[in-house]
Amino acid sequence: MNWRKFPFPLIVTMVYVALGTWTGLWDKAWVIYLTIPIYYSIVGALRGNSKKKSVKANKHDDWSNF
Repeated sequence: MNWRKFPFPLIVTMVYVALGTWTGLWDKAWVIYLTIPIYYSIVGALRGNSKKKSVKANKHDDWSNF
């Protein structure tokens, strides 16, 4: 499974709405949105940064040749 394509922000939004609806903690539950960049940072570190690889692969794809 490709964890970078996992809909983590959608899951976080559903949890936020559920917490806000059931407990009324709308003002405190927003903190769970901070887990989104943490999640993608961890997944990116574990899987390796594919952007660096693609930039190196397309090193000669620039506009300096025109």
